[in-house]
Amino acid sequence: MKYYSDVTKKLYDSEKDLVAAETKIKEEAERKAVETKKKNETRAARAKEVQEALKAATAATDKAQELLSKFVKDYGYFHTSFSVDDLKGDKTEKTEVSFHDFVNNFLSGILDL
Repeated sequence: MKYYSDVTKKLYDSEKDLVAAETKIKEEAERKAVETKKKNETRAARAKEVQEALKAATAATDKAQELLSKFVKDYGYFHTSFSVDDLKGDKTEKTEVSFHDFVNNFLSGILDL
């Protein structure tokens, strides 16, 4: 007598073989479901961390802009000096830096204070 499995869509010689095959399939599906759930939880946690960092960066930028505005209002201008050495990264290697990168690095240095 042959046994047909609705799960695997195959015929088996014994009920024992059928149960073993179905059990293997179900265990694999459960393992994949657990892995997927774990990945989704990790992704959600990291996304939340990124959102919090972005909020903090925005708040810091707003505060820096407010302080700069008050300073300029009181004193007329704000002067600062900086060089390529102030840029983050490898200071042993001098490379060409675009103005956009230079300003971003300078402003991120202010925000780290």
